[in-house]
Amino acid sequence: MKPIEFPDFLFSSPLAKAIIELERIRSDMGEGTAHPAIFSQLKDLFQLMSNIMSARIEGNRTPIVDAVAGVERADRYGDVQQNDGVQEIVHCNKQRPSSMHRLARELR
Repeated sequence: MKPIEFPDFLFSSPLAKAIIELERIRSDMGEGTAHPAIFSQLKDLFQLMSNIMSARIEGNRTPIVDAVAGVERADRYGDVQQNDGVQEIVHCNKQRPSSMHRLARELR
């Protein structure tokens, strides 16, 4: 296998300046027009969908409706007995506390 070759360039070169500017733009995406609570809910939903897709790649064939309901039950009632597939997705979802979870803890 051929090793990865990295180009040589000076940090004062136009290439380095372009890379730094692109990184700056990427990190400064602004606020957007969505209300923060709606944005937070959408972000959490996409994170859950990402967790479900990751589990599917690894062979977990839990239906999406069961996975979403299982995560909701776990959020409301804590560690409840669920099938292994749902439990795997619940565990993945707990690894990255959502903004909804943080908000709920702050309101208590």
